[in-house]
Amino acid sequence: MPVCHGQERAVRAFLLALVFVPAAFWPRAFAQGLQAPLDCGVVASGSFSSAFSDFYNLTAQPGDSILIRLLAGSTDPTFKPLVTLVDQQNHVVTARPAPAAPLPNTIALGATFAAEFDLNVGGSYRIQVQDNPVQAQGSYSLVYTWLNKPCGAGSLSCGIGVSGQIGQPLQLASYQFQASAGDILSARLARIGTPAAGFDVSVLVYSPAGQLLPNASGDIGSSGFRRLDVPAPTDGPVTIVLFDPANKTGNYAISVVKLKGQCGNSSLSCGSLSQGNIAGPLSENAYTVSLAAGDVVSLRYATTDPSSALVPTLEVYDPQGSLVQAATAGFSASRAIATTTFTAKATGAYVVIVADSGLVNTGNYAIYMLRLNRPCSTSPAPLGCASRVDGSVSGLFGTSQYTLAASANDQYLLRLLRTGQSGSFLPRVDIYDGQGSLFQTVSTGTLTSLTFSTPADGVYSVVVSDGFDGSQSGAYSFSLLRLNRPCNVAGTLACGAVVSGSFTRPLDSAVYTYNAAAGGSFSVRMLDNTGTLQPALLVYDPQGIPAGQTISASFTGVDVAQPAAGTYTVVAMDAATHPAGGPFGIGLVQTVNACAAAAAQGQTITETITAVQPFVSYSIPVSSGDALLVRSASANPGFTAQMDLYDPAGARLDSETFGISRKVATAGTYTVVVGASAARTGGGYSFSWQLLNRPSGAAPLVCGGSATASLTAGNQFRYYTAVANAGDLMRLIFTRLTDNFAPQIELFDPGGTRLAQTSDISQKAAAGGNYLVVVSPSTSAGETGSYNIAYQRPNNPCSPLALTCGQTTLRQVAFPGQLDAFTFAGTGGDQADIKLTPRTGAYFPFVELWDGSGNRLATGSSGVLLFTPQANATYALLVRDRGAVSTGSYRVSLADDTNACPVNDTEPPVVTLLQPTGGEVIPGGTLFHIQWQSDDNVGVATHDVALSADGGQTFATAIAAGLGGNQQSFDWTVPPDIAPSRKAVIRVTATDAAGNAASAASGLLSIIGSGFTPNSSGTYTYDAVNRVTSAALGDGRTIQYVWDAAGNLVQITVSGQ
Repeated sequence: MPVCHGQERAVRAFLLALVFVPAAFWPRAFAQGLQAPLDCGVVASGSFSSAFSDFYNLTAQPGDSILIRLLAGSTDPTFKPLVTLVDQQNHVVTARPAPAAPLPNTIALGATFAAEFDLNVGGSYRIQVQDNPVQAQGSYSLVYTWLNKPCGAGSLSCGIGVSGQIGQPLQLASYQFQASAGDILSARLARIGTPAAGFDVSVLVYSPAGQLLPNASGDIGSSGFRRLDVPAPTDGPVTIVLFDPANKTGNYAISVVKLKGQCGNSSLSCGSLSQGNIAGPLSENAYTVSLAAGDVVSLRYATTDPSSALVPTLEVYDPQGSLVQAATAGFSASRAIATTTFTAKATGAYVVIVADSGLVNTGNYAIYMLRLNRPCSTSPAPLGCASRVDGSVSGLFGTSQYTLAASANDQYLLRLLRTGQSGSFLPRVDIYDGQGSLFQTVSTGTLTSLTFSTPADGVYSVVVSDGFDGSQSGAYSFSLLRLNRPCNVAGTLACGAVVSGSFTRPLDSAVYTYNAAAGGSFSVRMLDNTGTLQPALLVYDPQGIPAGQTISASFTGVDVAQPAAGTYTVVAMDAATHPAGGPFGIGLVQTVNACAAAAAQGQTITETITAVQPFVSYSIPVSSGDALLVRSASANPGFTAQMDLYDPAGARLDSETFGISRKVATAGTYTVVVGASAARTGGGYSFSWQLLNRPSGAAPLVCGGSATASLTAGNQFRYYTAVANAGDLMRLIFTRLTDNFAPQIELFDPGGTRLAQTSDISQKAAAGGNYLVVVSPSTSAGETGSYNIAYQRPNNPCSPLALTCGQTTLRQVAFPGQLDAFTFAGTGGDQADIKLTPRTGAYFPFVELWDGSGNRLATGSSGVLLFTPQANATYALLVRDRGAVSTGSYRVSLADDTNACPVNDTEPPVVTLLQPTGGEVIPGGTLFHIQWQSDDNVGVATHDVALSADGGQTFATAIAAGLGGNQQSFDWTVPPDIAPSRKAVIRVTATDAAGNAASAASGLLSIIGSGFTPNSSGTYTYDAVNRVTSAALGDGRTIQYVWDAAGNLVQITVSGQ
């Protein structure tokens, strides 16, 4: 085909055909011209100034063929020399038809004259160059080359590149290559070095007979490379002719390699490494490999000389010499290896050619062949349904190959671990199907896994190699588990039971099965018993497809919601990259139809988490719209209970250590699973649940009253209901009665919304109904201790004491946390003067002033509260101990500082007899101590002490009278002759200045007169209020005294008589 070199260079193609020159002109030429021998490939030069023609002699063998080129040079544009080839008989030899390269491969031979000649007769031949036109002046250059035999020592060896040079215009270079009939030859030509501008080499390939072969001509062109693939028609040397059509100079490289046929003795063997060298520009190395139809071949290759610029490239040809279509993964910055994969379509010898992709670079390389559909080894290592393999690869292209017999749609789990800890080795696994197609690949620097499905029945090939650059050495382990039809099953899991196992080597795994009912949601949990593992847990459905959602807490688990019925596979593993092994436990709980009894609402349940029982489940029936509260508290230091809440479908909703609060959208049975929040911990805990909008098991908290209770190890959660009307101001005061006790109090409205979380609550009720009060630990740790909780509505107080202007009242504080309520009528504009005075004990009153709308107007603990109402209205006072826990008594008085009001004392004193209380024995002639405690809203004026001998019906005997108002005891000298009595009662009466009186009497006493002589000694036992409960007499008798709740002696029992 024509070759273009820019518009300024015209392509000349066979400008002159061979011209017959008449014999009449010969003598003049012979007489006047040059006669000289001409060697093959040597450029001869001549000129015309006076001579008419020049002659050049050559000797040929029968059947030779030559190519003659002549280039004219002159300032005379008409100068066009004529060229004639004459045999020894002076017969003109006719040139082959032009052009030399038949269409469509026409090539311009780039000369004033160029032609090919067949020399059928051996002998001498003359090339005549004639001046044309006659007496035109000019110079010329002439050259010829043989087309059927070498022109000098230019022979080529298969695959070995040869460098050459076009050193002068018109130069021809020729080479020969020994071929066999049927060979497919690939002649390759490349421009190298720094050529002259426009330097372009053309190539022509001739048969052993000197005939241009089909499609055997071309030039380098702009690409700098030309390749001609031609068949060898017969045995013998083919001739390759090179020249520059533009007659430029420059360097080139040429090589010939066989695409079909033996090119040396190099061959590739499956599973073997071959190494070679690209020795020169355009050199190639050819390998043969015998393949069967359908074989899938992977060729991996790389340079082995780091200092070389060689980048190997591969070509693969089938037994007919046709290029095989192959998939190539080329080189990258991080990989020094390329891979070419192809499928053999026919049985026979294939040719693999290795060359430099840059054409001119040299260096060493390695190539490795692997057959993917048929393992290279005659007995490759087979893998089973539960295999674990330890292995290693070494050096460049080191591989290990295994086979796996699988059925269609089998599901497998592959785990790959690098067991060597040095170097850059990255184990890589490639899995090929029965047809040799790659369909799974995985590599890792530590540990990785791959789940895959085998698409068809057959034997699969598993290949392990270095995934870094194909040259690193290292050790690896991998395991393979079939998931849909598991084998080596360690056991069957059951709800609520824990099975134990142990890993003893890297990539160990344990396989379990579980038979799930349709919709029977479940949760599988793996425990690390020693802390040496990194637990990993996978669950697969009956088809081997991954199922469930991974959860992680103190355990590794998988929740499977709404499963299809069938046998599920559970795989327990250690995911540590440097596994040391160790024991583990596997537990399963059902999150639908939990394997546990229903927990009672509003009750505290205590349970223990242990290694044998790491999880406990509870069922909770809930209606749509309910506000669910779930709480837990741990009983042991270092242990915290973790709660997981699952909906009726078995989906996990929440996971908390202390409390879960949720508005329920779907009615049904919810499941709570309790375990340890930290790995390898256990201990006791309390569990409780409540519906905040529909509480159960709650005690009523009466308005105007209080409740005293305790949080104990067995009862960590207490619930109360408090009734309020819309607009009421709910006042709840929580008092701790035990040191180091810090529970919390929470208030929830009738819909279940939490309104407050504090020990001192003032909350406006938005709606009427039952409000829920929850007393519980404030954290996940359990609390023990006693408390009091008081409830009042200051806008509409319950059971208040109404204060009257001018009145003083005395209040007894009988228990810690007591909350007293008072009301009084305030007069608009008048200043109310309220005084609160402590009387007994450590009690010190703290007062709050509220209006009828529930607004707190003032507080104080100074003992005086001055308040001027804006209008006539009823106001409330709430009074409690400033220190919260003290008891005693105090006085409250109300006065009007603006308009004084008369004092009106109608309140009697308060008196309590401390000793005797009943059951005491008082001998005559002794001193007996009587003690009481009294007080009055204004003051006690006198005390009287009297004795009754008839059980308190009458008090005929005065023990003391007119004792002072502040006196609180009296020592009675018992008369020696006092009459004995078993029904004696002592009474103390307190009287104030207004004549109001109150009395306190003891229980029955025994009085022994002076004439009594005991017939036995005795040892007496007393109760907390100093009453005799038993008497052990010296004569062996025992007397038991029984008192009722009111303090009455109701029974005396004598034994041992």
